[in-house]
Amino acid sequence: MPKPQPLTIHFRVVCLYPPPSHSDGQPTVFGLQDKQGALQPGKSQADGSLVFDFDLQAKPGTNGAANFLGVYTHGSVAERFLYLSYGFANDGSQGWIRRLKIPLSSILWEQVESAHANQSMFEGTVDGMGAGRTRLIGGGWKLS
Repeated sequence: MPKPQPLTIHFRVVCLYPPPSHSDGQPTVFGLQDKQGALQPGKSQADGSLVFDFDLQAKPGTNGAANFLGVYTHGSVAERFLYLSYGFANDGSQGWIRRLKIPLSSILWEQVESAHANQSMFEGTVDGMGAGRTRLIGGGWKLS
């Protein structure tokens, strides 16, 4: 039996209260971290939030879970997550001030198939003042 082709799924992360553009008098950067440590900046909104739009690939995982792949995914297959990272702009050593770890493990393969069929996206909202593993505001990932 042939392996199923990965599905491309659109994601949006809304970051409320993003960190400041300076810390200790030095310029900072904040964004969606890829596997090489580079940051994709978010788009500023009128309310001060930042929006990150991006695509991930997904294929069936085990026990009904989805396995997300792509440049922005981190962690093991069972515990995939995204990083929103905050650091000093001129620090080439990737010495982060703090990072938000946003889990993807709650998304089921059935939801991925529905999102793909309906051309929907997964949207989640986080508080940018947090650090470490974070919960999405409003009960988790939503299809929109």
